[in-house]
Amino acid sequence: MIVESAVTDVQSQAPSSQRFSRHRGPVTCVAAIPNTRLAVSSGYDGAVGLFNLETGVVDLLGYHGHLVNRITVNREGTHAASTSSDYDIYLWDLKTRGVER
Repeated sequence: MIVESAVTDVQSQAPSSQRFSRHRGPVTCVAAIPNTRLAVSSGYDGAVGLFNLETGVVDLLGYHGHLVNRITVNREGTHAASTSSDYDIYLWDLKTRGVER
């Protein structure tokens, strides 16, 4: 199934020896998560990041196979969607901090 392989691809592309602290290239988009001090970001490095604007803590949600063009968050702040030049769209669950599909 395509959805399952996309989730596996996201997990396998994350560098295991590095902690994500910032994007390694231009940032393409930042979207605030409503009613929080959090924001998600996308970049040329293929990463989707979660930034806590209050504490400065940065977490990696995952990677696309190519640069991420845009990210957006739903009104409830429960999901984000990212689109990439790898022709994939990922739906991120912001509660579990992983790819939903």
